[in-house]
Amino acid sequence: KLWKIGRMAMKQNHLTSFIQPYLVKLRELTEETANLTIMENGDIVYIAQEESLKLIRMFTKIGARVPLHCCAAGKAILAYQPEEKQNSIISTLNFRKYTDKTVVDSNRLKEELEKIRHHGYAFDDEEREVGVSCIAAPIFDFDHEAIAAVSISGPTSRFDNETKKKFIKNIIAVTKEISEHLGYKDGNKEITI
Repeated sequence: KLWKIGRMAMKQNHLTSFIQPYLVKLRELTEETANLTIMENGDIVYIAQEESLKLIRMFTKIGARVPLHCCAAGKAILAYQPEEKQNSIISTLNFRKYTDKTVVDSNRLKEELEKIRHHGYAFDDEEREVGVSCIAAPIFDFDHEAIAAVSISGPTSRFDNETKKKFIKNIIAVTKEISEHLGYKDGNKEITI
């Protein structure tokens, strides 16, 4: 078990080192906090971050865990899991309600995951914390597996419609570039905003 944990840590460290410059780039493009997350046991785990330089900003401690159903990064990774694995994960989730906007049932979550697969990104509009919004997109490896997600987070007041469109384009471009460097080949998926 310790060997397995050690191997996972090595893999995460390699992924973190490789992706950190992209987080810096995304933070500079959006001026919001950029995060790198992975999925583990029904949660999202934050493994790297570049904090916004703005006075009011969002941040999450490295190693922090957040339930999949109430964060953009969790939904972005979950949306691209094979159907059987996705159903298995959803069946184990504790749909805890954090705010009035939290998704609290499996059918609604599945509907949202379908939209995420169609659009290519996920959104969290105050689903875990009032006043906080996030946008995330998955990172794919050469096996076409969603292995991680990159997200940006910030105060909801800075996520108006026009700004969200810009953020979505930025995050899709950055995650596409990361995925391509990991050997992923995509058929130029159209982004719907």
